[in-house]
Amino acid sequence: MFGITLAVLLSLSFLLPAQPAQAKVLRESYLGIAKDDSGKGSYQERHQVEFANNRVQTARTTYANSDGKVIGELTSDFRKMITTPEYSYKDLRDQSSHGIRIDGNQLIVWRQNKGAEREEKSFARDEFDPEALIVGCQGLHYYLIDHLDELRKKKEIPIKYLMPGKLDYYSFTLKMNGEDEKNIYIKITIDNIILRLLTSSLELQYSKADRRLVKYSGLSNITNDQGQIQQVVIDYAYK
Repeated sequence: MFGITLAVLLSLSFLLPAQPAQAKVLRESYLGIAKDDSGKGSYQERHQVEFANNRVQTARTTYANSDGKVIGELTSDFRKMITTPEYSYKDLRDQSSHGIRIDGNQLIVWRQNKGAEREEKSFARDEFDPEALIVGCQGLHYYLIDHLDELRKKKEIPIKYLMPGKLDYYSFTLKMNGEDEKNIYIKITIDNIILRLLTSSLELQYSKADRRLVKYSGLSNITNDQGQIQQVVIDYAYK
């Protein structure tokens, strides 16, 4: 029994099923501090993200006002689609919520006010321009982490941005806006005339060294305490 030769052991090893490689899991935490047009602190974002084999899996973000009170919670799942994750956002101030879910080829946007029935609208993936990038929520950010070089080559990419709060989507254009030794600068222009009245563009700044988002300026996905859309500048810090 104990006299099995090395050659026999090696031959038996080829008959055994291969063991799946264990995914390398990485967890990242970072903080965003948003300031309004006057330069006053508006709110903070606390992000907790999980990656497996360098691919984003899930994320949880909590939003707190300038007094430190949590006002919103966002959970995102990127495992079906990175650019358009399934997500749910809840505003703890008025108990409203919205999000995206994926059912096969259908991208379903939904919203719900406190005490009301959920409203939904569905879009088939193949109804969008094949040249356009379909994005939602934080999906654009995690797409850019892996595709900054592609954007640098193409200079601009058309995107369709799903907006569950509007039960619709809008057309944007993602553009290179310059670079220096340390950073890449990106601009997102809005094709919709009505939204263009609120802001001329959204701007992002990424670090070349680690491909991390450093700064964002433009419309916020978080309304102020009066329920109004606000313009913010967000600076990000990583642990």
